[in-house]
Amino acid sequence: MTISRLSGALISVAALVLSAPLAARAADGGNVVLDWNDIALRAIATAKAGNPTDSHSMALVQVAVSDAIANISASPAHRPYSVVFLKSIGGASPDAAAAAAAHAVLVSLYPDQREKLDADLRESLDRIAAGKAKDDGVATGVAIAAQLVAMHQHDIPPASIKAYAPGSNAGDWQPTAPRLLPALMPQLAHTATWLLAAPDALRPGPPPALGSTIYLRDLAEVTSIGSATSTTRSPDQTQAAIYWQWVGPAYPNYAATQLAKAHGLSAEQDARLFAALNVANADALTVAWDAKYAYNLWRPITAIRAGGAGDWSPAIDTPPFPEYIAAHSIIAGSSAEVLEAWFGVGPNPMAFESPLLPGVTRHFADIEQWDQEISNARIWGGVHFRNSCEVGDTLGRRIGALAISRFIP
Repeated sequence: MTISRLSGALISVAALVLSAPLAARAADGGNVVLDWNDIALRAIATAKAGNPTDSHSMALVQVAVSDAIANISASPAHRPYSVVFLKSIGGASPDAAAAAAAHAVLVSLYPDQREKLDADLRESLDRIAAGKAKDDGVATGVAIAAQLVAMHQHDIPPASIKAYAPGSNAGDWQPTAPRLLPALMPQLAHTATWLLAAPDALRPGPPPALGSTIYLRDLAEVTSIGSATSTTRSPDQTQAAIYWQWVGPAYPNYAATQLAKAHGLSAEQDARLFAALNVANADALTVAWDAKYAYNLWRPITAIRAGGAGDWSPAIDTPPFPEYIAAHSIIAGSSAEVLEAWFGVGPNPMAFESPLLPGVTRHFADIEQWDQEISNARIWGGVHFRNSCEVGDTLGRRIGALAISRFIP
């Protein structure tokens, strides 16, 4: 297979599948929580802010939805995330509360999309019978959203928070060919966390020393299988490498949506699932950014060329930030931990089409296979060392477990 060099490592893709009306989505096994998950992904894709800010925004939306339902639900299993708990309004509509909460958060994040979001809210509320239950549900959702937006309005630090300059020693990250872009958003290493005490609370130990057995093993592997001209990478591995340039909150949420529909979850169960998933993903990216800019490790292309292979290039474009730890892997690990807690370890078939390879669908027998392919694809693509992926996945699993303990008592 010919390697396709696809520019724009930070592509948001939710708009691919979000054009269907709410009624059509609901008829396909959806509910108000899944509807507004779709709407949020569309709004985030339209805004083009870029990850990791997109994942933090998605977490804010899903926590608002979950808390809105929790403040109405009689279920002791559905506890709110927020430290502020509104007195429940007896008989209020949880569907109205969920829709109103999601809408209010999204309008606060993306005011230029208000017209479309208002239309989405009208369509969603039109499916709920008029009356006090509907009105009380809307009031609850709006109040919950206002509290959460106020609590989290300063979570993402400004670009000026910390100057960053790449080092010049062996092992230090440098802008990579062919585009030589500066390091992406180093300030996001200081983003406020949802589950952890601080961004560095789960900072891993340093990457393997240059010249160590692990480092040399990983360097040899990525040099061979990750090269643009590799003869050891299979056509399927090449396809996966291109496919998993997919970034942003869409693909973990698509996985959760497929499984939620397959298992017939209720809206209340979906609310807790998507809150757990998205706070885990948001914190996973913050942990990844903290480690990346704490250790400043060079990418394979820099290491391999420094070793004398001046014409070596990876199969896919190298993202513009330090290598250790792998962000794709920590997201996959955090997602897999949450999804397996809900749906179990074992057969859970999923299938997706990536925007990076339109018309190509990759199939997964279970959550673990999905998780592992995402990590392996970064090695096959020549942009990560295996140790970075393994550490990322392990840390992601730990973060996912924290999310489960918070949302699934």
